[in-house]
This record gives sequence, structure tokens and C-alpha cells, in this order.
Amino acid sequence: MKHFILLFLLSFSFLTFAQKPSLDYKAYDTWKRLEKEQISKTGQIVSYELTVLKGNPVLHFYYAATQKHDSIVRGNAALLASDESYVAWKISPDYDTLRKRELDKVDKKKWPKDSLYIYHLAQDTIFKFDKLKQVQQAEEAPVLAFLQEFSAKKVEKVEPKKIEKYLFWKKPAPAPKVNPYKTDGNRLLVYTAGQSTFAHLDSITTFALSPDGAKIAVIQQRKVKLDSMQVRIYQTKDLQLLKEFEAQPLVSDLNWSPNNSALTFLYSTDTSKVKNMQLLIMANDRDGAVPWYQGIELYTGMRRLGKPCWMLNYNGDDHNLTKLANKYDLSIRMRQFFDHYLMDAPAPKWMSEGRPATIKDKTLLYE
Repeated sequence: MKHFILLFLLSFSFLTFAQKPSLDYKAYDTWKRLEKEQISKTGQIVSYELTVLKGNPVLHFYYAATQKHDSIVRGNAALLASDESYVAWKISPDYDTLRKRELDKVDKKKWPKDSLYIYHLAQDTIFKFDKLKQVQQAEEAPVLAFLQEFSAKKVEKVEPKKIEKYLFWKKPAPAPKVNPYKTDGNRLLVYTAGQSTFAHLDSITTFALSPDGAKIAVIQQRKVKLDSMQVRIYQTKDLQLLKEFEAQPLVSDLNWSPNNSALTFLYSTDTSKVKNMQLLIMANDRDGAVPWYQGIELYTGMRRLGKPCWMLNYNGDDHNLTKLANKYDLSIRMRQFFDHYLMDAPAPKWMSEGRPATIKDKTLLYE
């Protein structure tokens, strides 16, 4: 009897192990990875994503107060309100759909876009917005702003019927355009916790919410003869204009200070179609990170194109300068380079006349 029981247990164990799938490279595609975990300020809301190598992610929400657990297929990029009043997330297109578009070499502008969902917990309401371009949540307030792809509706032509042509038919006046300017911008919408209507601005290329959520800076773009970009600052609660700056051909990189008092951005006044640049290169012959002859190739190419370019070579030094004398020399030349082009200072001799390798150990040409 003992031998029979032992034989039965061995047979059962073999059958159990035989039923398990083999572990090979094909299993990688289905392995699940838990990532992007978030916990709200008081721990009432928890979110995380389960992703696979090939397939759609699943976004999970857990609400401690109600012990409710939600899972959203294709959900990702969860946003938790600072006061725990709402949660927001993106729904991405199906993985197989995007993969097919990629294999068919379809223009990415024609690919399906992400959608934004906002769920207000107390009101038990969900808002959905298609064609999402950009989304940002204020760091210290339950305020959400996002860009939605938007194009003005085409005006339909009104043509008379045959009989109307003989009855003194008068062509109706065309309706005024909502935005008379051409633009590459999109529609900006702002959501504050609890509201049911969404204020919006058009022709916006990018934006930045202040940390306290009270203000939003935007770049509004219009195409007249040349591209025109203007930085404007609005109140988020009613989108009342607070300040606007002079329009420039190119504006980018909006950034608020941590105390909400200052805004920085980059702009260019260059209106030429072909942008000119001045380049200062440092390429050292003992560089352990980048082959120094690539610096020579870049310098030679720029000079052949007639572009202003200078190359500094510190013999025997590394990618990051290690010798004190070389560090000092580089700091002086960088300051002189920027002073000349940004502060209209006269060009030093090493820029105006050059400093060949044959004489660089004899003179500095700072003057």
C-alpha cells in the first residue's frame, strides 16, 4: 500500500509540473510590470499601472474611503488632485492599431490620438476630451489645463437653386470667422475642481501653469506675413488677461518660479527663414568620451558653409578640463565670445584674427 501511495504522489507531481508552460523568450511579451505608483496627500487614493512589453497597459485606482478598486484598460499617466477631489488619466489608442499604422508607414499626424478623462469623485461625473496634445496639473492646487487638437469648421458654400437665380436671389453674407488668422496652435481648456463648464483659448501652442494654479502663461501663435508668437498671462479661474508681452518671431520654454512671482521664457527676434548661428567648439586631443577629430569635422564643415565658427583645442586635456590653467583660459574665451554677440563688445584678436596652433603657446590674444 505504501508503494502504491508513493507511486501515486510521484505521478501527480509529474502531471502538475507538466501542465506549467515552458519559460522562454516568448514569455517576455506577457510579463507584467508594476510602475508609476502614486499616493495622494492623505493616502485616500492610490494609482499604479500594469504594463507589458507588447500590449495595452492597465491603469488601477484604489479609493480607501469606499474601498473601491477600478481598472482601466489602455489607461495611463494618472493625475491625482492635490485636494483629492478628482482623478484624471489618459486613454491611449490600442497597441495593435498603432503598430499596424507604424508598419503601414502612415503619417503620424493621421494616427489616432490620446483622450483625456476627468472623474470628479463627489459629483460622480466624468468628462472626456478627444485629441489630447498636452496636459499639466498645478503642483499646489486642484487645477488642470490641457491642449486639445482643434481645427475651425470649414464654411459651407451656399449656392442658389435654378429657380432662385431668376427670383432676384441674393447671396447671404458669410458668417464672421471665429479666428481670422491662420495658426498652428490648438485649443487650451482649463478645469478647476467642481466646475461643469470649461473656459478655453484658441491658437495656443504651449502653456505653463503656475505652481499655485492661480495663473497660466500661454504662447499664442498667429501666421500673418511671418510667424508671430506672443506670451500672455491669464487668471485660471476666468481666463482674464493679466499681462501680455510684445509678439516675437519665435518663443519657447515657459517656466514659473517656485514662488509664482516670476515667469521666464526664451525668444528670438530673428525673422530670417534661414537662421544664422555663431558656434564655439572645444575639442581636446585626449578626450576620452568623444573623438576629437569629430570636432575638426564640424569646424571644417561650418567654415566651408561660411558660418562663423571657432574651435578651441587644449592639448593633452580630457573631455572635462582637468588642468587649472585650461579651465581659466576657457572661462575667459567663453565670456569674450558671449560678450561680443550678446553685449556688442568688440571681438578679441583670437576671434577676429585667429590664433593658429603654431603660435598658441606664445600668445593668448585676449585683447
